[in-house]
Amino acid sequence: MHQKPFNIVILLVSLSAITIQNPIVVADEAATVQKRISDSLQTLKSADFQSRLRAVADLSRIGQPAAAPVREALKSATGEERQLLERVLRAVSKNTFASRLEELQKTQSPKLATGMPEWKRFSTVVGKGDAEIRYFARLMASEPELFTVAADAMEDAQAGRSLSILLEKRANQLMQTTVQGRVTPESFDTDSYAALLLLAGNERIRLRRNTSTVLSAMLRLLARPGFRKVHNHSRVLRLAGSYFQRGQIGVSTPLEVARQLEMPEGLALARAVLGRSNLRGLDGFHAMLLIRDMGDKSDLPLLESIFDNRDPLFLNRDLNFASYNGDLALAVAILLRDRNPADFGFPGTKRPASEYRLVTETTGFTDEESRAAARKRYREQFLKNSPLKNANN
Repeated sequence: MHQKPFNIVILLVSLSAITIQNPIVVADEAATVQKRISDSLQTLKSADFQSRLRAVADLSRIGQPAAAPVREALKSATGEERQLLERVLRAVSKNTFASRLEELQKTQSPKLATGMPEWKRFSTVVGKGDAEIRYFARLMASEPELFTVAADAMEDAQAGRSLSILLEKRANQLMQTTVQGRVTPESFDTDSYAALLLLAGNERIRLRRNTSTVLSAMLRLLARPGFRKVHNHSRVLRLAGSYFQRGQIGVSTPLEVARQLEMPEGLALARAVLGRSNLRGLDGFHAMLLIRDMGDKSDLPLLESIFDNRDPLFLNRDLNFASYNGDLALAVAILLRDRNPADFGFPGTKRPASEYRLVTETTGFTDEESRAAARKRYREQFLKNSPLKNANN
């Protein structure tokens, strides 16, 4: 008689008991953790300092399950209790972020990346392939403190304010590395800069005024020949382009760099700038130069709407010479129509239109009669069937 292999059956049943957790046991464990959290939160109010420190350590060890109750407790906490709760959150976030980053560095998985701050924007702007995930992990590793706080900022307003302050601090620190002698691709932390641009491109993150000034100033490094050969340069430019598209940043330097590097995001920025009701400083100047180099005839209506703009670009009272935004817009519109501004009375040389040099000294007039004559000639040649709006001179 054949004997049944009871030993094998027993072994399989034993393994099942090990691998399949009893729901009651799981519920008991969860209840135990919740009780530890509740007790520790209560202990934070204790008069005994050592007890409060032990509570902080216990909550930090519990990790992510303690995050939501700690945030809830923060809403009503004050004084030292609030400081201790914030310390717990920082510890939990740091440990959670570090473990997720370690896993992502081992396995370039979009699923793992999804749990990291700014991945959605990064994948949209830069890409989501294996090489892009590796680069994303590099950016996370270059600024762990920033991205740890960024993860908290998605759920906590206080963390959002801390992120703005920390972002400004890191931007200033990185800027300091560019003023200490000659800057080279080797001496400048391009990964950190790209990480800052990634965060700064998020319009939900409030940029303190100095942050955008400093980040924009460092853009000039990207246009240097040595930096153009840096690995991932094209990815850094995409992040810079995303930064261009957020509001409330200084635009002169971004426009200047975008023109040098022929960045398509710069063209969108230039058009947005020229659509404003007022053109501050040299914003219009850089925007129109970029339109001249990268725009096309579809930009003519926008330029023509600026012909009346009298914001000065250059004034020389000794020579009685003035250049206004409206004058530059007229010169650029003439060039986009493949004609030479010199033929319309501008002071540049009568070379081929493609060689006409747009500078303040070649985009103005010495008297109002010459300015009016140039606009009249433009209107007669190009706008016979479509009168130039507001151009009555």
